[in-house]
Amino acid sequence: HQFYLEDDPDFKQAVNNIAQRVAAASGQNALPFTCTILQSLSINAFSAPGGYIYLTYGLLKFAQTEDEVAGIIGHEVAHICLRHASKLYHEVMEINSHQEEGLHSTAKLLFLHSHLEEFEQDADTKGILYAQKAGFNPKGLLDFLERHLNFMMHRRLFGMLDSGFTLKITARLNHLRECLSNLEKSNN
Repeated sequence: HQFYLEDDPDFKQAVNNIAQRVAAASGQNALPFTCTILQSLSINAFSAPGGYIYLTYGLLKFAQTEDEVAGIIGHEVAHICLRHASKLYHEVMEINSHQEEGLHSTAKLLFLHSHLEEFEQDADTKGILYAQKAGFNPKGLLDFLERHLNFMMHRRLFGMLDSGFTLKITARLNHLRECLSNLEKSNN
C-alpha cells in the first residue's frame, strides 16, 4: 500500500477533536497525542510509542458514528498508555537472548501470540473506558467490530483463513460484551 496523508482540514479537525477528548480521558496528560489520517481504503488503525495514532481513511469511512471512532481511538490510546509496543519489544529481546538454550521458534511464536491477544483485550477494556469517560457510548467499538466482521465474512475475506482466526475474533467480541455488561452494572 502507498499511504499519503488526508488533507481535508475539516475532516482532520473532527477526528482530532474526538482523539483529544479520548486522550484527555486517559489521564496521560504528560504525553501529547497526535492523530494522523492515512489515505488508504484499508480498514485499519494502529499506534506507536510517543502518542502517535494512525487511522486509515477507509476505517473512518466505514465507521458510522463518532462513538465507533472514539472506541477505536480509545483502543489505540490504551495501547500507548499501557506501553504495549515497548513490552512486546522487550519480550522479543528476552526470547531472542535465550536462543542458545534451544527454545524452538514455534514456542517463541506461541508465547508472543498469547501476549498479543492479551494486549488486544487490555486495549479493548481500557479503550471503552476512555471513550465513556470522554462522553461517548462505550458500545461504539463493539458495534464497529461486529459490523466489520460481518463485512469480512460477507466478502469472504476469511476464505483462506482457518476457523481459529474466526474463533479469536469471536472471543474478542465476547470479551468486549462482558466488559460492557460489567461497565453497565457498575454504572447502575
